[in-house]
Amino acid sequence: MRGGQNDSDRQKMRDLLRPAQSLAIVKKDGEIDVNDDQNRKSEFYTDGRKIEKSKDPDNQPFAAKWEDYRLVAEEKGPHGNKIERSLEISPSTGQLYETLQFTMGRENRQVTLRYVYDPAGTGQTPGAAQQ
Repeated sequence: MRGGQNDSDRQKMRDLLRPAQSLAIVKKDGEIDVNDDQNRKSEFYTDGRKIEKSKDPDNQPFAAKWEDYRLVAEEKGPHGNKIERSLEISPSTGQLYETLQFTMGRENRQVTLRYVYDPAGTGQTPGAAQQ
């Protein structure tokens, strides 16, 4: 192990920090499915059902809730660090903002990453902005 992380922890962090080039989002009853161009699927359940952890790193379920217009899910990262992921659509541009907020270490340091996706058909490439 390097830096106290095992291979699984390192892979999870790489997946979180490697944005997709495109997303396909499907809204179902009590569920939002997000599929990306890297064949990863995230299932956000908003109906309060009990979530079972998946052994497939490319298909992950999350308990989520709506906070006004934002879809928010919390998860544990490597070493028990907290990760909050939110999705929201900008009403003015139609862009999708995916925000990852990491709370790390004993000092509870916070790092925020925001990925911005343009609506289909605009020809723009997603980018990452660090706050």
